[in-house]
Amino acid sequence: MNSVILTGLTECFSPRMLQQGRGRILNVASAAVSHPIHNMAAYAPWKAYVLHHSEALAEELVGTEVRVFVLYPGTIATEFGRRAVEEMLPFFEGPIVMTAERVTVEGYGGVLAGKRIIIKGRLKQI
Repeated sequence: MNSVILTGLTECFSPRMLQQGRGRILNVASAAVSHPIHNMAAYAPWKAYVLHHSEALAEELVGTEVRVFVLYPGTIATEFGRRAVEEMLPFFEGPIVMTAERVTVEGYGGVLAGKRIIIKGRLKQI
C-alpha cells in the first residue's frame, strides 16, 4: 500500500511541477534499506522502494527543472521508535538518535545544496 501511495502522490504532483517548469520532491527512505529487520518484514523492502523509486524518477526527470531527492536518515526519535518491539528499543535510544526537527532541517539543507541522496546520522553509507 505504501508504494502505491508514494507512486500515486508523485503521479499527482509531478505533472504540475513539469508544467510550471520547476519543482522539488523529497522522499524519506531509511537506514533499513540495507538490511531486513526482525518482526518488520515489510518495512525494509518499502524503504528500499522509496530509495530506488526516487533514484529512478530523478533520472527520468534529468533535463527538466524538477528535482527528486531522497533523505536516508539514521535513527530518528519518533513515535515509531517508542512503539517498536521490545528487542528493537535500544536501536531507538542513545546519542546517535536524531530528533525529527534536526532531520527535517538537514534534509532541507541537502535539497538546497542539490544533493540527490542525502545521508544523515550514523549509518552505513550506500
